[in-house]
Amino acid sequence: MRRSIETIDLDHGSWLRLDCGHPVNESASAVNDDEPADCALCDRAQLPVGLIAVGPVRRRHIGDPRPCTVMTPTAWTVLTVESGAVRVGGRGHSDRPLAAHARAVLVAGALYQLTAVPDAVIELQRLEFPRAPVASTDVGDRTGE
Repeated sequence: MRRSIETIDLDHGSWLRLDCGHPVNESASAVNDDEPADCALCDRAQLPVGLIAVGPVRRRHIGDPRPCTVMTPTAWTVLTVESGAVRVGGRGHSDRPLAAHARAVLVAGALYQLTAVPDAVIELQRLEFPRAPVASTDVGDRTGE
């Protein structure tokens, strides 16, 4: 999957990673920051290190009257089949049915087709990188000066 290279500024310099969160491999590091690079880890639906669950788990019903749902998650997402079975077609998935309690990783920005076999309830949990804490501007109590 084609991904953009982004620069992460740290206190002691900066480093490059792909916008999906995966590290830049040696072949991609020679590429200009402005050019996209291929991410083999996204092709395999492998989660980047450091993601955390954010927000509530969303529950969706797939089945009658619509046995198929097409979606493109905006963030890394873990899909859990609560009941029934679901075929997941798309990046990193072989379109095999997932039974109740099975999980699948959905890659941010990839297109997926979910088909109920015959009727299913799924849960979707969004994953993101933790945000850096905002520095406090509070100077504290200065009454002792």
